[in-house]
Amino acid sequence: TLDSKKRPTVIICNGDAGNMSWQQYYMAMNYTANGYNVVTFDWRGFGESDDWKMNTDYLVYTELLIDYNSVIDVVIKQPEVDARRLAVIGWSTGAYLSMAAASKRDEVKCFIGQALMTSFEEVLPIIRNIPKNIGRNLIVPADYPLELNPINIAPEFHKSTLLIVGENDERTPVWMSEKIQKAIPEKCEIWIVPGATHGGPDGPTKDFKMYNKKIVEFLNRNL
Repeated sequence: TLDSKKRPTVIICNGDAGNMSWQQYYMAMNYTANGYNVVTFDWRGFGESDDWKMNTDYLVYTELLIDYNSVIDVVIKQPEVDARRLAVIGWSTGAYLSMAAASKRDEVKCFIGQALMTSFEEVLPIIRNIPKNIGRNLIVPADYPLELNPINIAPEFHKSTLLIVGENDERTPVWMSEKIQKAIPEKCEIWIVPGATHGGPDGPTKDFKMYNKKIVEFLNRNL
């Protein structure tokens, strides 16, 4: 840290089946250079975390909500963190888990969600029709709280919000982000990235310089 000043902090959350690898590394460099603390973490069973047996047909595990809350609990105790100014950033699975975590925590002031679904009910038929998923028994855990689906959270979501979605996102199409934007009572910005797909090299991060510029501008305005 540069000094003993408490600073706003950004928590970066992975999508499905990822770890805190190159993308987070470059995001962290950019945000710290702009005066923010940055936290990245690995879900249980991934990266530097302990092994934890998973069924890859599960779209999510409810336990990941516990993990996210634990991360926030530890972050706000750090002496360099201004606990009143947290932002969470997530993409795909990490986007809806970030929104769910933010909805339960007053410390979180900003939410940035990339490739955000509306609900399992609306996204499952789309995901099941992706060629690689045909014939798979994709599962939503019975104990996952459906009130934490983004479209159910949105009407009471009082956080500054930026939604990012690829123009050609085939999994969480643009209309999902637009639907959530309309439901959120606070100011909710949306950036539809021209020509981008759901994720990967052709996703919203394909122009990484622009991607980080948009996020830093949002953070500077709201955090």
